[in-house]
Amino acid sequence: MTDALDELERDLQAVTAELVDVQDQLLAMYNLAGALRGYLEPDALLGALVNEAVRLVGTSGGFTTLGGDQGRLVTSAGFRLEPADARQLVRLCSGATNVIVTTAPSVGRVMLASIPLHDRPSAVIGLVRDAGASFTAPEQKLMAAIAAYGGAQLEGVLLHQETLRRARVELEFELARSIQADLSAAVPAGHPGVDVYAESRAAHVVGGDFFDFAPRSEERLVCLLGDVAGKGIPAALLVAMTRSIIRTASRKMEGSAPGLVLGQANADLYQDFSKLSRFATVFLACFEYPARRVVMASAGHSPVIYRPADGRAELVYPTAVPIGVLPHWQAADADLRLAPGDLLVVATDGFTEAEDPRTGQLFGYDRLIELIEEVATRNAADIAAALFWATDAFSSGPEADDDRTVLILRGVES
Repeated sequence: MTDALDELERDLQAVTAELVDVQDQLLAMYNLAGALRGYLEPDALLGALVNEAVRLVGTSGGFTTLGGDQGRLVTSAGFRLEPADARQLVRLCSGATNVIVTTAPSVGRVMLASIPLHDRPSAVIGLVRDAGASFTAPEQKLMAAIAAYGGAQLEGVLLHQETLRRARVELEFELARSIQADLSAAVPAGHPGVDVYAESRAAHVVGGDFFDFAPRSEERLVCLLGDVAGKGIPAALLVAMTRSIIRTASRKMEGSAPGLVLGQANADLYQDFSKLSRFATVFLACFEYPARRVVMASAGHSPVIYRPADGRAELVYPTAVPIGVLPHWQAADADLRLAPGDLLVVATDGFTEAEDPRTGQLFGYDRLIELIEEVATRNAADIAAALFWATDAFSSGPEADDDRTVLILRGVES
C-alpha cells in the first residue's frame, strides 16, 4: 500500500512539475509576444528577439543570424561574437530541425535553434553560457518555442519589407514611364505637304524605342526614330542620352545633312556605348516641302518601307552600321520623293518580330509590306493604328515581347 502511495505521489509530482513547466513557457511566450510587437525592420526584430531569449532562458549572451552563414549577424546587448565564430555555429544548424547544444572553444556552451522561415533566407538563434554550464530539457523546449514564434514574427516583417520594396520599384517605374512619356516629342500637325504621325508602345513600363521631331520652318521638318538595344530602365537611360545628343547635333545641321548629324552623334556616343556593349539603330530624315523630297540617313535601322503613289511598297536598306559599333561612322545621304500619295513608313523591329505564340512564326517583312500596300491610301494615324492592330492580332494580344514604334510620313496636297 505504501509503495502504491509513493508511486502515486511521484506521478503527481511529475504532473505538477510538467504543469509548472507549461505554465512557465506560456508566461514566457506571452512576455515574448509583448516584447516583439510593433517591429517593422528585420534587424530591430532580431535584436529584440535575442535580448528577450537571453532574459527568459537566463544566459550570458546570445545572437541571431539571417541569410545563412554569410548573412547579417545581430547580438544581444553587451555580447560580442566574431563573425567567423558565428558562421561556424550556423553551419551546425544547417538542415537541423531540433535544438542543438554544443561547445565552442571561443564562446562556451551554446544552444542553437533554426528559426523556421518558408521560402526565405535561413535564420538561426543561439544562446551562450560558460563552458562548464548546461542547458536543461525545459530550457531546450523553451528555446524551440522562442525560435518558432520568432520565425512567425520575422516572416511578417520580411513580407512587409518585400511589399515596401515592390511598391518603391513600381513607383520608380511609373515615374520613369511618366518622364519618358513627357519627354516624347509632340507630333507636328498641319505641316505643309506632309501628313505626319508617330507612336511608341513599350513592351515593359519603359522602353528603348524613341522618336523626335524638329520643325526648322514651314519648308523643313526633321524626323528621328531610333531603337536602343535592350529593354526596360537601362535602355530608357540610353534613349534619353542618344536623343539629346542627336537633337543637339541636328541643331547645327546646315541644310539637309542627316548623315553628318549621325556621324557626329556616333563620335559622341561611341565610347559610352562600347563600354556597355550596346548599340542603337537610328533613322534620321529631313522633309523638304518645296522640293517634295525626304533626305535621309539610316544607321542600321530596319524596317524602312517606301511606297510611291504609282508603285509598290519596297524596303529601303540601311546606309551604314548602327550607332556605337564603329568609332568612325559615315554614310551618304539618300533622297526619296514625297509627293502627294507617296508614303514612307519607318518602324522598329518589334513589328517584324511579333511572334505567333501557337506556331513561333514571326510577323516578318513580307506581311508588313503586304499590310502597308493594303492601307497605303489611309491617313498617317490610321496606317499606324492598322500596324499595331495587325501585330496585336498576330501575337494574340497587346502584350508584346518587344517595344514597337512607328513613324509615318505621307505626302499630301498643301
